[in-house]
Amino acid sequence: MADVVWPTGLPQHIQMQGFSEQLPKNTIKSKMDHGPGKVRRKDVAAVTGLQCKQILTRAQRGLLVLFFRETTHDGALAFDWVHPVTQEFCEMRFTEPPSIAPMGNALFSASYKLEVQP
Repeated sequence: MADVVWPTGLPQHIQMQGFSEQLPKNTIKSKMDHGPGKVRRKDVAAVTGLQCKQILTRAQRGLLVLFFRETTHDGALAFDWVHPVTQEFCEMRFTEPPSIAPMGNALFSASYKLEVQP
């Protein structure tokens, strides 16, 4: 597991509206001189992508920015968090910087992509 943990000051659950899970493309295809191509599995372990969305307060927005920039070193370090569907504790990493947009009334919509480490 990672040395970093998702901050307790941020929401511990994501919104299911806007959530998606991308299973890994973990096969490789080889052309053959004759007949159908061969397909084989690339790795035993592969990352699963998650698209996540949360509604944050102004303070939580600042905490998310700090967590991404400083704690995970702009997404270079993995962190431990609960998987939104399986509810299992797992290691995750940002695949790109979070996108944060104001919603009014001091609320912000944050969306980000994560990968679940094998």
